Amino acid sequence: MKQNIKEWVVFILSISIHCVLSLIVLWTLLSPGYILTLDMVFTPYMDSLVPERAKLDDILYGFRFTWNSGVLPFLFILKGTTQLIDSWVLQKVLLFLVLLISGFSAHSLCPAKSLAGKFFAGLMYMLNPFVYTRFMVGHWLILLAYAVTPFAVKTMINLLEHKRFKDGVKLALLLTLVSVFSAHILFLNLLIFLLFTLIKLIRVGDRLNLTKQLALTFLIYILLNLYWIIPSLTEETILTQVGYEDIQAFTSRVWGSGFNIVFTLASLHGFWRPPEGYLYIYNILPTWYLIYLFLLSLSILGFVMWIDDKCVGNYVLGLGIAATVSLILASGISSPYFSPIFKTLFNNVPFFKGFREPQKFVAVLALAYSYLGGLGVSEIAARIGKRGKLSNRAPYLALTALIVASPIAYSFNMLFGFNGQLKAVDYPKEWYEVNNFLKSQNGDFKILFLPWHLYMRFSWTNRTIANPASSFFQRTVIAGENIEVGNIETQSTEPVQQYIHFLLKNRNRITNLGELLAPLNIKYIVLAKAADYADYQFLYNQTDLYLILDNPEMSVFENLHSTAKIYWVKGAVSVTSWEELIALSEKNELTNYVYVMRGNFTNKEEPSFNTVNYTQISPAEYKIEAKGEGYIILTEPYNEAWNLQDRKPISNLGLTNAFHVDKEGCYTIYFTKFRILLIYYLVSLTTFVACTALLTRTELKSERKQVNYSKNIT
Repeated sequence: MKQNIKEWVVFILSISIHCVLSLIVLWTLLSPGYILTLDMVFTPYMDSLVPERAKLDDILYGFRFTWNSGVLPFLFILKGTTQLIDSWVLQKVLLFLVLLISGFSAHSLCPAKSLAGKFFAGLMYMLNPFVYTRFMVGHWLILLAYAVTPFAVKTMINLLEHKRFKDGVKLALLLTLVSVFSAHILFLNLLIFLLFTLIKLIRVGDRLNLTKQLALTFLIYILLNLYWIIPSLTEETILTQVGYEDIQAFTSRVWGSGFNIVFTLASLHGFWRPPEGYLYIYNILPTWYLIYLFLLSLSILGFVMWIDDKCVGNYVLGLGIAATVSLILASGISSPYFSPIFKTLFNNVPFFKGFREPQKFVAVLALAYSYLGGLGVSEIAARIGKRGKLSNRAPYLALTALIVASPIAYSFNMLFGFNGQLKAVDYPKEWYEVNNFLKSQNGDFKILFLPWHLYMRFSWTNRTIANPASSFFQRTVIAGENIEVGNIETQSTEPVQQYIHFLLKNRNRITNLGELLAPLNIKYIVLAKAADYADYQFLYNQTDLYLILDNPEMSVFENLHSTAKIYWVKGAVSVTSWEELIALSEKNELTNYVYVMRGNFTNKEEPSFNTVNYTQISPAEYKIEAKGEGYIILTEPYNEAWNLQDRKPISNLGLTNAFHVDKEGCYTIYFTKFRILLIYYLVSLTTFVACTALLTRTELKSERKQVNYSKNIT
């Protein structure tokens, strides 16, 4: 009974301290408004993630696959939650949870025998340069996965030690949660688990039983994540575009944070992007490296003193090896010694291309410093505890408190709203004005958002952020996906992206942009007065665009040509290139025909653009009424999975879908991939429900046994 009370007191104390510290870190950022910084872009209507280009409907129905499509359940939660509370409130809650869970999970993981060691572990994992950097560049999904990782590692240890089925189920669920937030951090979890398992199999017996439990855990994880694992193996993702230019652009950098790249990374720095709008601890505290060396010495002490421990020695060794491997890989191609290793993995292991930005491996170092450093502090605290009366121990207790607080000193630039370097802001009223205008317009149309950049600086953010348009506006938005990093202009494989890029490159010879955009169902062009918007003055000279709204932040142009989501034409024309298309557009309305790229036939009839009556059953299925023999054009991005009565589409302009129909009548257009995805969703959801029910039942039985045992003792 006393033990239970003590555990509850420690639990409440840990939660309270980490709560208070989380509030101190966020501080002024808790005021109303959005925290917008590089990749962290929240908007009032959260049905997509920027800049991951992950939109709820696109992933759910399979229209577009991003290699982090495990995020789908979280997108549902985001969208549902923002129906109940303001998204800026949700953002603050999530950021608070990142800090709180990071601290509490590491506190729970560390097996230190003293509270001092456990609290050091929590503070070290919660406050460090890796967390600071990822927060400042807006990698909040990575930080959510990072926060959950110590819970997953603790469950790994329980599974390896006790070989219980329930621990396997818990681990599968926790790894699933990690993969929802970040495929990168999932890989790091698997690296740690692999090392733990190999050491366990080498050092202890009963390998058969352990192997069975591991296989079962792996199977449960596969079933839980079938909805994204199968598509990731069959669909083309951005990983296919990653090459040597990427590892040059995104490799780890020193930026003045050490004597060389290895020291920089070991001190939890080394992010590739030059600091913009924020200061590292080495910019503020000249002797910062002395604090780091002290923290490192605590980790070394913990490693040396606990590596032979019968209970945790295997995991001390495993984390030590994981930290070393991660340090080597985190250097990318920046270290002449380790570069060949990284290049070999990059060229020969397909999924390893996801680590084109290798500094993410530093997350494992942060965990190792937390775990091992906590054990080191525990050793110091144990020796202090042997020193006579409390009055004689007071100076030593004060010294222990300073040691425990050393991670705060190492990252004091995180305190009080990240040293005032971030602020909460709202979108300008002009953005809301444009959104309300677009919402009020009839029809199912798309908008083109310019300037054509994935990242840009806005006057009201005072820093570069990912383009928020696709998430902010409550219409379908086509916006630039060009990352413009180093020698890499864009890695998008989307034909629509390439087409818009082509038109913008030829802007000086185009006077009918509206007509060239009409086949994409683009009815409005929104030009934000930011970045290089002065280079888009050609919009004002177009003969078929009308400036319909203008305010200090934005200009909105209406396309004077007819547009429609689904329309019918009678004839088809072969074209060889988009260059030829520009010339043709000067004589013909592009929505009057189907334009078959590099086709070998022409069936040119009279111009015949006609809107079509249709009913949208879902974003993946439409019932349409054809006006006669001709072509039905669906202006969604071309995909062979679109079918009309089991017929695959013709590629119109290489951009949209066209279907030949023989006669007037009703037809169904549907997206065949969704029917397959439904099976995966059903399997994953059923497995999740079964796992949750099983764990709940197991925990209830365990509690009843504990109660009965207590009664018998009484």
